[in-house]
Amino acid sequence: MDPRPLSPLERWYDVADRISPLNVVGRLTVHGPVTVPALRDGLDAVQRTHPLTRVAVGGDGPRPRFVPARAPVPLRVLTGDREPGVVEDELARRIDSRTGPLLRAAVVLAEDGSGADLVLTAAHSIADGTTVLSLLQEWVERAAGTTAPARPGVRPTEELFPAPARGRPGAAAARAKAGRDHADLARHRPARVEADRIVPHASRRTGLVRREIAGPALSALVIACRAAGVSVHGLLGGTLARVVARESPGAGCMVLGSPVDFRADLEPPVDRHEVGSFVATLPTVVDTTGDPWDAAAAIGDDLAARRARGEHFSMITELGRAAPATPDAAGPFLDRLDREGPINLCLTNLGVCAVPDRIGPWDVSGARFAAGISVVGLLVAAVTTHRGVLSIDLTHVEDAVPAARAARIADGWLDELTGLVAARRPIAAPAGVAR
Repeated sequence: MDPRPLSPLERWYDVADRISPLNVVGRLTVHGPVTVPALRDGLDAVQRTHPLTRVAVGGDGPRPRFVPARAPVPLRVLTGDREPGVVEDELARRIDSRTGPLLRAAVVLAEDGSGADLVLTAAHSIADGTTVLSLLQEWVERAAGTTAPARPGVRPTEELFPAPARGRPGAAAARAKAGRDHADLARHRPARVEADRIVPHASRRTGLVRREIAGPALSALVIACRAAGVSVHGLLGGTLARVVARESPGAGCMVLGSPVDFRADLEPPVDRHEVGSFVATLPTVVDTTGDPWDAAAAIGDDLAARRARGEHFSMITELGRAAPATPDAAGPFLDRLDREGPINLCLTNLGVCAVPDRIGPWDVSGARFAAGISVVGLLVAAVTTHRGVLSIDLTHVEDAVPAARAARIADGWLDELTGLVAARRPIAAPAGVAR
C-alpha cells in the first residue's frame, strides 16, 4: 500500500489510542483438529489480501500517514481454557501503531485437540466490529485452504460520503446536527453514567463482563419484539438505559449512543469484507421512567430519523473538525467527551452475525466481539447473535466502573429483559440466560 494521510476519523482514533488503548477484539471457536502451521498460513494469506493489515502509522505530528509495515501479524499460541482472559488482555494492551501492523492474533488450543478459540485484535483506526468478525471468518477460510484475490483497499471513508454530506453542505448539516444535540441536552438534562472514581485519561483501561441469551429466552425476546413492533436493539437499549439510570436517583432519562454501520450508504458502497472503520455513533435521549416498550419504539424512530437526515455522516464531519490532531492537544476535547460524549453509555448491536456455521472441515461457533473504550466513554455493550446465541460483551473503564458494578448492571439488564418479555408473552422459565 502506498503511504497516505490518515483521514480525520482515522487520525482521531489514532490519537485516542495513543492516550489509552482503543482496540476492537473479535473471537470465535473452531471445532475439530486444527494445527498452528495452518493457522499461521491462513493469517499470512489474510494479510496479503488487505492493504490496511500491512501498515503502521508514521509521524507523531498533526498529519500522520499510513506507511508500509513489513512484519507479519503477530500470533500468540496458548493452550487451555483461558480465552476470556485473553480477550480482556487484548483489550487492555495497546498495539504499537508506530511499528505496525495494526492487527494481532491469538489462538487458544483445546488441551484435548478438539478445536481452538481464535482471537483477533485490531486498532480501531482500521477496524470496527464487523471488520474483525469478517477477518476472523477469512482467517479460518484461508487456514482451510481456500484462496481469495488481493483487494486494492478503499479511499478514506470521508471521500466516499455522498455529495450532500461533503463540502459546504456537509459542514452545514454537521453544524445543524450539533445544534439539535445541544438543544436536546439542554431541554432534557439527561443523566449519565457516573464514575466511581475519576481515572486520568492516560490511565484508563478496558475491563470486560460477558453474558448470553440463548434458546427459549432468545426466541421469546425476538417474538416479543416482533409482536410489539419494536427492534431488538430498541428494547436492549431502552432496558440498559433504565437499569443504569437507577443508579442516579431522580434521573428521568439518559443518553444512549448507538453506532450505525454506514457501509451501504457510501459511494460506492463498501462490503463487510473491506477492512476499515465504517460506523458512527448517534445519541438518543431515552425516557427511563415510562413504558419500556414505548422507549424501545422511540429509540428505533429516533435512529431512523437521524439516519434519514444523514447524521451518521454529520457526526464524522463534526468529529473531524473538533477532534484534536495530537495527544498533547487533546485535554479540552476529552473533558467535553466526559461531559456530553455519546459513548458515555453505548450499545453496539451487529444483529445476526454473517459468519457461517461451518467453514472447511470445521464447525464454527461463538462469534462475538468486544469494543475497547479508551477515552471516549465509560460503559459499552457489544451485542452479536451467532448460531442462536445473543452474546453480550459489556466493557467498562476499570476503577471508574469497577467490575462488580459492571456485573451488577449486566445482571440487572438481563433481569429487566426477562421480566418484560415474560410479562408480554409468558414463557415457562428464563432458560438460556447465562451469567
